[in-house]
Amino acid sequence: GNDGEMAEDAVCIDDSPPVPVDVSVDDVVLAAGLTQ
Repeated sequence: GNDGEMAEDAVCIDDSPPVPVDVSVDDVVLAAGLTQ
């Protein structure tokens, strides 16, 4: 949060794949839109 947001993002990247969570969510929404 706030000033630590970038640091939090870095931790998320270390713990998770290099793709941001927001991009993953967007991909899911896009896939849902394509299937419908």
